[in-house]
Amino acid sequence: MSSEDRLSAHFRRAELACRCGCGLYVHRPQLLDLAEKVRSILQTPMIVTSGTRCVSHNARVGGSPTSKHLQGLAMDFYCRTLSPTAVYNAILSRYIKGYLPELGGMGLYKTFVHIDAYHAEDGHLRLWRGPEV
Repeated sequence: MSSEDRLSAHFRRAELACRCGCGLYVHRPQLLDLAEKVRSILQTPMIVTSGTRCVSHNARVGGSPTSKHLQGLAMDFYCRTLSPTAVYNAILSRYIKGYLPELGGMGLYKTFVHIDAYHAEDGHLRLWRGPEV
């Protein structure tokens, strides 16, 4: 991994840039801090399937017009050695214990977990499940 491509100990720019090929990447240190803490909790690599999205790619993949991916504040990922439910539960458990103040939202889907660093105005943790879960 080249030094200019590395954003943190475990994540590269290419992993978090828009997947449509436009190259858009919005650098948000709070998302990287969150991702590194989650990686530490899980003790296994996180395979990022979506980071920053441009508006057109977000629309193509059915993302919300207010998606946190558009702001570079969200990441979707899976782990080869853990189910999405196990990942979700591990993250939620550590959040409840006060270890993840960076976490603003988390969604559980059939094949991945969404995490983001956007905090609701009232400070509550936004949680949801995809339709197939």
